Amino acid sequence: MLLINNFISPIKKKLDFKHFPWVTFTDPEIATFGLNENQLKKQNIKYLRLESNFREDDRAITDDYEYGYLMVFIEKKWFNMGNAKVLGGSMIAPNAGEITQELLLANIAGIKLNTFMNKIYPYPTAANIHKTLFRKKLVEQLKPWMKTIIKKWYRLKM
Repeated sequence: MLLINNFISPIKKKLDFKHFPWVTFTDPEIATFGLNENQLKKQNIKYLRLESNFREDDRAITDDYEYGYLMVFIEKKWFNMGNAKVLGGSMIAPNAGEITQELLLANIAGIKLNTFMNKIYPYPTAANIHKTLFRKKLVEQLKPWMKTIIKKWYRLKM
Protein backbone atom coordinates (compact mmCIF):
# COMPACT_ATOMS: atom_id res chain seq x y z
CA MET A 1 0.00 0.00 0.00
CA LEU A 2 2.84 2.36 0.91
CA LEU A 3 4.56 1.64 -2.39
CA ILE A 4 1.39 2.37 -4.36
CA ASN A 5 0.76 5.55 -2.37
CA ASN A 6 4.28 6.80 -3.02
CA PHE A 7 4.01 5.95 -6.70
CA ILE A 8 0.75 7.82 -7.37
CA SER A 9 0.64 10.51 -4.69
CA PRO A 10 2.73 13.68 -4.53
CA ILE A 11 2.78 13.27 -0.74
CA LYS A 12 5.39 10.61 0.01
CA LYS A 13 5.31 8.51 3.15
CA LYS A 14 8.17 6.74 4.89
CA LEU A 15 8.06 3.19 6.10
CA ASP A 16 7.61 3.14 9.88
CA PHE A 17 9.79 0.37 11.29
CA LYS A 18 8.39 0.97 14.78
CA HIS A 19 5.58 -1.48 14.01
CA PHE A 20 7.12 -3.46 11.15
CA PRO A 21 6.35 -7.21 11.26
CA TRP A 22 8.05 -10.04 9.43
CA VAL A 23 7.69 -13.80 9.34
CA THR A 24 10.13 -16.45 8.20
CA PHE A 25 8.01 -19.31 6.93
CA THR A 26 10.12 -22.19 8.12
CA ASP A 27 9.08 -25.06 10.34
CA PRO A 28 8.63 -23.71 12.98
CA GLU A 29 7.87 -20.15 11.86
CA ILE A 30 9.79 -17.19 13.24
CA ALA A 31 7.71 -14.03 13.66
CA THR A 32 8.90 -10.62 14.80
CA PHE A 33 7.03 -7.35 15.25
CA GLY A 34 7.66 -3.88 16.61
CA LEU A 35 10.96 -2.76 18.05
CA ASN A 36 13.75 -5.17 18.87
CA GLU A 37 16.06 -4.95 21.87
CA ASN A 38 18.82 -3.07 20.00
CA GLN A 39 16.34 -0.46 18.75
CA LEU A 40 14.90 -0.01 22.24
CA LYS A 41 18.39 0.53 23.70
CA LYS A 42 19.38 2.89 20.88
CA GLN A 43 16.24 4.97 21.42
CA ASN A 44 16.81 4.90 25.20
CA ILE A 45 13.36 3.42 25.84
CA LYS A 46 12.87 1.82 29.26
CA TYR A 47 11.49 -1.68 28.78
CA LEU A 48 11.08 -5.10 30.32
CA ARG A 49 11.85 -8.29 28.45
CA LEU A 50 9.31 -11.05 29.10
CA GLU A 51 10.07 -14.59 27.94
CA SER A 52 8.13 -17.80 27.88
CA ASN A 53 8.58 -21.25 26.50
CA PHE A 54 5.56 -23.30 25.53
CA ARG A 55 6.31 -26.29 27.80
CA GLU A 56 3.39 -25.57 30.12
CA ASP A 57 0.95 -24.22 27.52
CA ASP A 58 -1.98 -26.62 27.12
CA ARG A 59 -2.47 -25.93 23.40
CA ALA A 60 1.23 -26.46 22.70
CA ILE A 61 1.14 -29.74 24.62
CA THR A 62 -1.98 -30.85 22.72
CA ASP A 63 -0.44 -29.96 19.34
CA ASP A 64 3.04 -31.21 20.32
CA TYR A 65 5.05 -28.01 19.96
CA GLU A 66 6.30 -27.42 23.48
CA TYR A 67 9.58 -26.26 21.94
CA GLY A 68 7.94 -22.89 21.09
CA TYR A 69 9.33 -19.65 22.47
CA LEU A 70 7.91 -16.15 22.98
CA MET A 71 9.78 -12.96 23.83
CA VAL A 72 7.89 -9.69 24.28
CA PHE A 73 9.16 -6.23 25.16
CA ILE A 74 6.83 -4.05 27.21
CA GLU A 75 7.12 -0.58 28.65
CA LYS A 76 8.76 -0.42 32.05
CA LYS A 77 6.24 0.95 34.52
CA TRP A 78 7.10 1.53 38.16
CA PHE A 79 3.61 1.51 39.63
CA ASN A 80 0.84 0.18 37.43
CA MET A 81 2.28 -2.53 35.20
CA GLY A 82 -1.21 -3.07 33.76
CA ASN A 83 -0.85 0.24 31.89
CA ALA A 84 2.30 -0.94 30.10
CA LYS A 85 2.15 -1.18 26.32
CA VAL A 86 3.63 -3.81 24.01
CA LEU A 87 6.74 -2.46 22.26
CA GLY A 88 7.78 -5.46 20.18
CA GLY A 89 8.71 -9.10 20.29
CA SER A 90 9.45 -12.40 18.59
CA MET A 91 7.99 -15.87 18.54
CA ILE A 92 9.22 -19.24 17.32
CA ALA A 93 6.37 -21.72 16.89
CA PRO A 94 4.13 -23.31 14.28
CA ASN A 95 1.86 -20.55 12.94
CA ALA A 96 3.82 -17.87 14.80
CA GLY A 97 2.87 -15.38 12.08
CA GLU A 98 -0.79 -15.81 12.95
CA ILE A 99 -0.37 -16.08 16.72
CA THR A 100 1.56 -12.79 16.93
CA GLN A 101 -1.10 -10.78 15.06
CA GLU A 102 -2.85 -9.82 18.31
CA LEU A 103 0.46 -8.64 19.73
CA LEU A 104 1.17 -6.65 16.57
CA LEU A 105 -2.24 -4.98 16.87
CA ALA A 106 -1.51 -4.18 20.53
CA ASN A 107 1.82 -2.69 19.45
CA ILE A 108 0.29 -0.51 16.73
CA ALA A 109 -2.79 0.58 18.70
CA GLY A 110 -1.08 1.08 22.07
CA ILE A 111 -3.22 -1.54 23.79
CA LYS A 112 -2.31 -1.98 27.46
CA LEU A 113 -1.67 -5.25 29.30
CA ASN A 114 -4.86 -4.83 31.33
CA THR A 115 -6.84 -5.13 28.11
CA PHE A 116 -5.46 -8.65 27.61
CA MET A 117 -6.56 -9.54 31.14
CA ASN A 118 -10.13 -8.46 30.28
CA LYS A 119 -10.30 -10.64 27.17
CA ILE A 120 -11.65 -14.18 27.47
CA TYR A 121 -9.76 -16.62 25.26
CA PRO A 122 -11.34 -19.88 24.14
CA TYR A 123 -9.57 -22.78 25.80
CA PRO A 124 -7.10 -24.01 24.69
CA THR A 125 -5.92 -21.55 22.05
CA ALA A 126 -2.41 -20.78 20.93
CA ALA A 127 -2.89 -17.02 21.37
CA ASN A 128 -3.43 -17.50 25.10
CA ILE A 129 0.37 -17.87 25.51
CA HIS A 130 0.91 -14.11 25.67
CA LYS A 131 -1.97 -13.53 28.10
CA THR A 132 -0.41 -16.15 30.38
CA LEU A 133 2.95 -14.37 30.13
CA PHE A 134 1.41 -10.97 30.91
CA ARG A 135 -0.63 -12.36 33.83
CA LYS A 136 2.52 -13.89 35.31
CA LYS A 137 4.30 -10.51 35.15
CA LEU A 138 1.35 -8.66 36.66
CA VAL A 139 1.16 -11.14 39.57
CA GLU A 140 4.94 -10.77 40.14
CA GLN A 141 4.44 -7.02 40.55
CA LEU A 142 1.94 -7.45 43.39
CA LYS A 143 3.26 -6.61 46.83
CA PRO A 144 2.77 -9.22 49.59
CA TRP A 145 0.12 -7.07 51.30
CA MET A 146 -1.80 -6.83 48.00
CA LYS A 147 -1.77 -10.62 47.63
CA THR A 148 -3.08 -10.99 51.20
CA ILE A 149 -6.00 -8.63 50.50
CA ILE A 150 -6.82 -10.42 47.23
CA LYS A 151 -6.78 -13.82 48.95
CA LYS A 152 -9.06 -12.59 51.76
CA TRP A 153 -11.44 -10.95 49.28
CA TYR A 154 -11.53 -14.12 47.19
CA ARG A 155 -12.39 -16.23 50.27
CA LEU A 156 -15.27 -13.87 51.11
CA LYS A 157 -16.68 -14.33 47.60
CA MET A 158 -16.56 -18.12 47.88
